[in-house]
Amino acid sequence: MLKLKNIVVFGFILFMISSLSAQSDSFYYIYRNQRIELFPLKDQLTVEFKTNHSPNRMQEILRKHFLGFKMGDPAWRKRMPLIYLSSPLSQGQLLNLLNELKNDPEIVMATPVFRRFNSRVRQTINRTFIVRFHENVSRQTINQLNQSVGAEVVKQLLDNTFLLRMKINTKWNGLQAANYYSELPEVKYAQPNFIYLNWETLNYDVNDPLWPQQWAHKNTGQSVVTATKDNSLPDHVNGYPDADIDADQAWDVLINHGLSAGGSPDILVAFLDSGVDLDHPDLADNLFSPGVDYTPDNGSDANDVQGHGTSTAGIVAASGDNGLGVAGIAFRSKILPLKVFTLYGSAEDAGYAEAMDYAWQHGADVISNSWSGTSPSQLLEDAIQRAKTQGRNGKGCVVVFSSGNGGSGHVSYPGYLENVIAVGASNMFDEKKNPGSQAYQRRWGGNYGTALDLVAPTIVYTTDIVGSNGYVDGDYFDHFGGTSAACPHVSGVAALVLAADSNLTADQVKDILQRSADKIDLYAFDENGWNEHVGYGRVNAYNAS
Repeated sequence: MLKLKNIVVFGFILFMISSLSAQSDSFYYIYRNQRIELFPLKDQLTVEFKTNHSPNRMQEILRKHFLGFKMGDPAWRKRMPLIYLSSPLSQGQLLNLLNELKNDPEIVMATPVFRRFNSRVRQTINRTFIVRFHENVSRQTINQLNQSVGAEVVKQLLDNTFLLRMKINTKWNGLQAANYYSELPEVKYAQPNFIYLNWETLNYDVNDPLWPQQWAHKNTGQSVVTATKDNSLPDHVNGYPDADIDADQAWDVLINHGLSAGGSPDILVAFLDSGVDLDHPDLADNLFSPGVDYTPDNGSDANDVQGHGTSTAGIVAASGDNGLGVAGIAFRSKILPLKVFTLYGSAEDAGYAEAMDYAWQHGADVISNSWSGTSPSQLLEDAIQRAKTQGRNGKGCVVVFSSGNGGSGHVSYPGYLENVIAVGASNMFDEKKNPGSQAYQRRWGGNYGTALDLVAPTIVYTTDIVGSNGYVDGDYFDHFGGTSAACPHVSGVAALVLAADSNLTADQVKDILQRSADKIDLYAFDENGWNEHVGYGRVNAYNAS
């Protein structure tokens, strides 16, 4: 054992020296035996302080090293703020500054802020990372390896899978640690526990409210708000009749088959999001539980303080037939809120994966994810696969992701995975939502491409946090947009399909949704009924029921 320990320590020292020098040229991590390149932003960094100083004290410490900066919100915990530099640095200057900062006795470390190629999502790292050891590696060996490197267990995620953290005195971050562990023969995989910043993995787009129309259920060509901020563009448009999901007709089908309009309270939809307003009068009756908080906010439940999760939940399961507000597509379904975004909009790989596992382990039939753009993560992929293979007593959970809002011809990760449903956005004119479409929101378009399964309505009316703490004053929001709005439309239709036949497997539900989708006249579909801009078409609840 002592010989093994000495080898590990020696290898650790060599790797640490080589990795530090290599980072002057590139940053990367290992995903399925491939290097994923990371590109540091030259005007942003994060700094982890040893204690929870006041903002003024943090700025005082930083001014010893550089001037011309702005301190933003916490990137993860309060002692880890995001720093914006007034002038960009060269990569060499940035690395020198990071090394200088981490040698300050009041600073644990400073780390870059990254983007991946063709990604708008900013991400950073701290001292945490994720390691899955091979099944035959004993806990004693794991402990010895961790001790030799200077890592400690934060929590065990699964069998032989751990969230680890480098101790303060190592001055080594989670990216360096993950790359080191990736080379060990005892390790199946290792990855940084990336932190995604400022709500950037949420796929929504919001502006100023005008007035509500719930056109996505039944489009008669009524006047609909555009929510454009450009005064030269119309603030309302009249969409095309029947450019909708035919929710009302689907409810009739359920009634005609002796079921209830709005589906079944036996169907549980989990939302990995910012939480849900637990006191909203149009949602409270459909809550399965107050949910779980997977962020360092350490809430006792998944109560929403931002609004995004409340809006996505309302699209699926706002109470219907209650004489109040809006109706969800599957308005009798139950809601399981799982909070993965902090107060300041950051999320981490470990939290996503833990929430995914919690969802299927606690009976979720559908798992709705109105976010995308994270870096590829084997930890998350394994959790999704467990949901698909072990959820619903082996029939599999229906896992739905938004495609992303970049207007790109590539669906964002993890939406492009084969075992999930990727949802792009359509508008009230039956167009793929893009910056030039007739909805007049010029700032965004839904991602599309080979991995796209379906499109669904966006810029819709739904629930908001009660009062003035959400997107607008009041309890409802008239133009919730982005592919974040499209994703729960598919989740809601999936909940109706399972209400009609709960014996269906997740793959059978996906097949039904694809085969029953409306083929939009504007697009040419191939012999398999698929088009790169709209997938198999616009989801249709009536056809699917």
